[in-house]
Amino acid sequence: MPARETLEKVFFWLLVVTLCGWFAAGWKKGALPPKEAILPVLFQEPVQTPTTRKEFKFEYRGVQYRVRPVAEYELWGLVVDHNDINAWWDIYHTADSVDTLDLGVIWGDNLKIHDYHRVKMWSSSWCINWEFPAGVTFSHAHIANNHLITKDPATRRKIATIRKGDQVRLRGMLCDYQGSNNYEFWRQSSTTRTDTGGTACEVVYVDSIDVLKTATPGWYLLYTICSWGIAISLLGRIALMFMA
Repeated sequence: MPARETLEKVFFWLLVVTLCGWFAAGWKKGALPPKEAILPVLFQEPVQTPTTRKEFKFEYRGVQYRVRPVAEYELWGLVVDHNDINAWWDIYHTADSVDTLDLGVIWGDNLKIHDYHRVKMWSSSWCINWEFPAGVTFSHAHIANNHLITKDPATRRKIATIRKGDQVRLRGMLCDYQGSNNYEFWRQSSTTRTDTGGTACEVVYVDSIDVLKTATPGWYLLYTICSWGIAISLLGRIALMFMA
């Protein structure tokens, strides 16, 4: 049947083209920008000052959280990676987690030279990791993993849109928090940028977060379009099989 053969060819070539685009976009999306594209505001240090805020509570998805303010905090940085609650390896975070997104960011000295492109940086369930070859200049005091929490739904949705390669401004406070589902445990924030290890992460209650400059928006768009194209082509071919 000519119409069927035409549709088979259309779905076949749609699959081929979108698969190629998907792989290419998957490789390119989130690429870190060159030094020349870094906004000067990202060269400054985070600002940490004493806070007068009092302990407070909020509820998220049936769990009561106590938040203990530690310090006011403002950070400008380049997002080098973040966790993925949908990844098989992140067994600790789900859509019910109050801190669904952990942002790994660099700033200051690490952005003033080109060496950050030679540093491999990746997020795991609770931390940011990095490694680099000999001869690379990289400051351990200018990279951080930030556990982000908030009680504001709009801010939470905005946090979820942050992508690798984005240049961001984050305002809020460093805090410790505890959930009613685990009264014996307080997740505590680091208060210095020079520590390392399992207690070195900043826990940030987010008042606002802004993307100052987006990363590879065209590649992200192409990746989304190709993902839909792959799904449509596969569903089309399956439908033709049942129509045979």
